[in-house]
Amino acid sequence: MNIDYYFINPTENITLLVETPVPRELQPFVACELLRKEKRGEQVGFIEKNDEYDISVRMAGGEFCGNAALSAAAVYLKNNSYKSDISVCLSGISLFVTAAYGNDFDKFQFSAKIKNNAQISETSFEYNGKKYKLPIISLGGISHIVAEASCIDFEPENVIKKICADINASALGIMMFDRAGQALTPLVFVPEGDTLYWEKSCASGTIALGAYLFYKSGKRVSLIVNEPGGKLGITADKDSLVLSGNAVVECKKQADISIL
Repeated sequence: MNIDYYFINPTENITLLVETPVPRELQPFVACELLRKEKRGEQVGFIEKNDEYDISVRMAGGEFCGNAALSAAAVYLKNNSYKSDISVCLSGISLFVTAAYGNDFDKFQFSAKIKNNAQISETSFEYNGKKYKLPIISLGGISHIVAEASCIDFEPENVIKKICADINASALGIMMFDRAGQALTPLVFVPEGDTLYWEKSCASGTIALGAYLFYKSGKRVSLIVNEPGGKLGITADKDSLVLSGNAVVECKKQADISIL
């Protein structure tokens, strides 16, 4: 099967968006094969037909991904005349993305807005005899734990799969947050594709962080977050969560994948 896909760089969280129609039951397999071929790749989404939106994408594991939403908007602009507002459906979640061109036509600056429907609770677990209680933020399609790096002494990759199973999450991130440096180091696990990555940036995790900080303070939050691949902005209030970032459409590729 010949698979046409875009190779997109949103703050180094390399995203592959497949243009070739692929049945949903085959998407996890195709995603794994593409990630095996593309060593820089961290996630795969599939462009689907949906007349209600400018572009619609379903992630391989059905999860929500903010950087994939920015990537989808970049692909749309790459293939269409300039449009300042793009409607994006990402794994069932609606976003309204405002675009501005950079100096390079392949690089776009974006702000993506969603309703603040974040559900915030706590999750408890035990590791090496020590008990932890940490906030968990559910955005629909993915949940994130915000863990202040100064307050924990466990390795996130040793606990994330068990926590994900315990809370029955479709996808789970552990966002290691350094409050002093406004820095986020994201680990994301997607059970359906069995993928686990220390990501270069995590847009949904940044959104979750903003939602959590607003929840704790009760005041509008606006900050620039330093991540391994660069910077993402988040503004959060009681009504909306607005992510700012960029995406570069690096190229379009084709892969031959054997479907057994």
